[in-house]
Amino acid sequence: MLDKDRAIEIIDTTRRQYELKPHEVRVYAVLLLAANGTRECSPTVGEIAELCERSRTSVRRAIRSLEDKGLLIRETQYYEDEENARAPNKYILRIGG
Repeated sequence: MLDKDRAIEIIDTTRRQYELKPHEVRVYAVLLLAANGTRECSPTVGEIAELCERSRTSVRRAIRSLEDKGLLIRETQYYEDEENARAPNKYILRIGG
């Protein structure tokens, strides 16, 4: 589990190092907290938007920007029992360095 002080340190360092905009910081912070001490999580765009108090469009834009900056990898997931049924994306975070 990621403690509060470590999470704040990671978010602040990442914000400065990559010159993140406020909406990017919010999305990165939500994903980091959703990963709960790991580097992977799978919240929906709607869940991220709700937690960030931003629109889904703004969240999608931030996710694309974080991908472009190399801070996360987005992997498409599908439900096993339903052919072509999309599950929430998996986000793999780059933490530190």
